Amino acid sequence: MDDSANRSIAGYLIVYVAITLHKLYPQETLVEYSVQIVGLIPSKIIGAAVLLFFLHMNASS
Repeated sequence: MDDSANRSIAGYLIVYVAITLHKLYPQETLVEYSVQIVGLIPSKIIGAAVLLFFLHMNASS
C-alpha cells in the first residue's frame, strides 16, 4: 500500500470512531465523554491537545 491509501484508511477509521462516540454520547462534547472513557487527568490532556491543535490551525491560516 502506498502512503495515500494508508492516509485514506486512517481517515475513515477516525471518522468511524467519531461517529460511534457521538452515537454513544449524543449530548456531550469530546472533553465531557473523554472523562468517562479515560478519566479526569487524561481527559484534560486530550482537551488541551485539541485546543492547541485548533489554535495552531487558525494561526497558520
